Amino acid sequence: THVTRFTPKGTFQAETWQGVRLGEAWAGIEVELAARGRNFEKLFHVAPGADPERIRVGLRGAEGVHVAADGRLIVATGNGEIAYTAPLAWQEIGGERQPVAVRYALLAPEEGAPESAYGFSLGAYDRRHPLTIDPLIQSTYLGGSASDFVYALALAADGDVLVGGHALSTDLPGTAGGAQANHGGGSEDGFVARLAGDLTTLRQSTYLGGSHRDEIHALTLTADGDVLVGGVTDSADLPGTAGGAQPAFGGGYADGFVARLAGDLTALRQSTYLGGSAGEFVYALTLAADGDVLTGGFTDSPNLPRTAGGAQATPGGLGDGFVARLAGDLTDLRQSTYLGGSDGEAVRALAQAANGEVLVAGHTGSSDLPGTAGGVQPVHGGDADGFVTRLSGDLTMHLQSTYLGGGDADDIRALAPAADGDVLVGGWTYSSDLPGTTGGALPYYAGNADGFLARLSGDLATRLQSTYLGGSSWEEIRSLALAADGDVLAGGRTNSPVLPGTAGGVQTGNHGHDDGFVARFSGDLTALRQSTYLGGSGADEIHA
Repeated sequence: THVTRFTPKGTFQAETWQGVRLGEAWAGIEVELAARGRNFEKLFHVAPGADPERIRVGLRGAEGVHVAADGRLIVATGNGEIAYTAPLAWQEIGGERQPVAVRYALLAPEEGAPESAYGFSLGAYDRRHPLTIDPLIQSTYLGGSASDFVYALALAADGDVLVGGHALSTDLPGTAGGAQANHGGGSEDGFVARLAGDLTTLRQSTYLGGSHRDEIHALTLTADGDVLVGGVTDSADLPGTAGGAQPAFGGGYADGFVARLAGDLTALRQSTYLGGSAGEFVYALTLAADGDVLTGGFTDSPNLPRTAGGAQATPGGLGDGFVARLAGDLTDLRQSTYLGGSDGEAVRALAQAANGEVLVAGHTGSSDLPGTAGGVQPVHGGDADGFVTRLSGDLTMHLQSTYLGGGDADDIRALAPAADGDVLVGGWTYSSDLPGTTGGALPYYAGNADGFLARLSGDLATRLQSTYLGGSSWEEIRSLALAADGDVLAGGRTNSPVLPGTAGGVQTGNHGHDDGFVARFSGDLTALRQSTYLGGSGADEIHA
């Protein structure tokens, strides 16, 4: 980039760069400066066989230096404190990024270098491959003057980040030029935002809501880059429903809804209600291989549209889970189905398997959930249980269900199909007897509520492994993804002061009462590779 400055003495030009390589500062170790938003980031590139303990960074003018409990480096100066983010380290081996444990190390003064200095202390790594040491890449707030919540996230093909949630703020940043620039007027509106992949730029945001409450709980992207969102609305005037599969509010206290926006968030292509005469919530949404839209959630309506011919055409009890399939343009509801027994259910996670079947998961209080015979756990464990179900792609056949729970309350909030056809699920449990944890990374219940993960065969007939994830207080797993190497990544919230596996993580300690967390497990759930807190002094949660 060229920058031109005009002054009375003439015109001056200078070139700018996103990054600058400073060359080899120590034997086999290069330093790079990279622009990240308004800051510079230092990256240390360590060649195979080089010694990273040779790195020494002086802090001229520092009046005091210490490493905080969360891994940050705190430098006291005459003008106040400067905080350096906790470092990260990794190696690229076989096309995959492998994390390496790292922390700051305070170094004693040397002759000719009397100032304070820091270096790095690293865990074991493969010295035959290059190593990179880098701080936390970036995080960002997104909100206005009131409370705002992000519940869903997806990565665009160009690396941008799409998020959705709901906003109480009427001054949400970046909505000018969006599909709906102004708050709809209710207690809260749904919103969608698009950020640059490095989180330094908010490209566009938009409200999505009518005159009452609207919330977005699920988000995914179409093959052509459009944005699909789903959630719940109390608004009879939700924008864009004309021409939709269900253009009018179904009645009752709430309807589910699905909407399709242009990828740049400047146009609302179509939206539709999805509900009967009582209440519905859309909690999960995914894109089918043929471009149709699959949604799941909760209903207590006796007349949910288009259930005739579905796997379960009539409601089972107090409130049921449901699954629905819509045309990609949201103009046709192809099929829907109830999913529930005589108590209450909700579908909280949904995906399409490689064979076209629809996988759903959630929680149930019913001891008579349909289709559990032949499942890995055919009998209700007690209190509320998690459940997983296979449906045919057209939602007309119930193929298999299984309970997943112990003697206390259990809930599944996340699901991901593995490349080999297995099914990974995650959630939270109060059960000290959760089945299948023997041999897992963390086989024992830690107390209160623990997060948990389970791996099942694709036919839901075999439990391959389960594991707890818990500290001294409580944890909930809210989101789940699979890495390219098959590792399992889980995110959620915790208020435990000691969470397993955080040593060497981005943030090793709990900053507030509730913090978000991310954990990485081996694909077979027998090893916890790394975990980290992520939060500030208030309450923080990870939902996606």
